[in-house]
This record gives sequence, C-alpha cells and structure tokens, in this order.
Amino acid sequence: MKLTRLSLALLSGVALVSCTATQQQWGLGGATAGGAAGAILGDDTADIVRGAVAGGAAGVGAAVYTENQQGSPAVVNPGQNVIPASPPVAQTRIPTATLTNVPGIVVSPFAPYNKVNVTGFKSGSKARDPYTKTQAHKGIFLVP
Repeated sequence: MKLTRLSLALLSGVALVSCTATQQQWGLGGATAGGAAGAILGDDTADIVRGAVAGGAAGVGAAVYTENQQGSPAVVNPGQNVIPASPPVAQTRIPTATLTNVPGIVVSPFAPYNKVNVTGFKSGSKARDPYTKTQAHKGIFLVP
C-alpha cells in the first residue's frame, strides 16, 4: 500500500515536467500546502497524499489560468524553446477600383487612373494595374 502511494506521488511529480516553469512552481507550492493540510487535518498517510495531489492540481490549474489571462504559453514540451508570439502586423488597406459602364473594365485607383480590363476576375479578387508598378501596393487593387 505504501509503495502505491509513493508511486502516485512520484508520477504526480513527473507529470509536472511537461509544464512551464510557472506551472511547476505553483504546482509544487500547491502540493506542499495540500500535503501539510492533509497532515494536520487528516488521519493517515492517505490523507497527506490526497491533499498533496489536490493541492498540486489546484496550483497548476491556477498557473494555467494566470498564463492564459496574460497571453503566455500554457503548455511547453520538454526541450522546446518558447518564443512569445509577436503582435500582428498592421495590414495596409488595398484600394478598390471603380466600376465603369463597360462590363469587365474598371478604373484603376492609382494615378493616372487608367482603365484596366478585369474580365474573368471575381469581385473581391486582386488585380494589378499594368501601368502603375512604382506606386503603393505595386499597382495592386481589388476588383469591385
């Protein structure tokens, strides 16, 4: 019976290896507090082990919750380098061409506002003004 309890405690400790450092620290602190509470309030060794397991789980859970709220990674594989995600890059708005009264022909949103044949392009797809390669977006616009 003692071997089973000892094995359970060791397996609980091994499970923390795949956690982040914060999760390991909080789990160890929770297990210590839970084990102490089990020793004070319990009747036998089983109560100490139960308290340690419950406290460890609570500590890891609290750390995961805190990391998720802060945007930190919650799970790390052993030996994996964690690089925080960079903020999203602000995307520039792609201008939309202007419709004409001729089907398949639009007016480019770039000066000198040439007419461009977009026959076969779906609405919302990207097209290029062949006369405007040096301006913004290299002459790329959205088909209306």
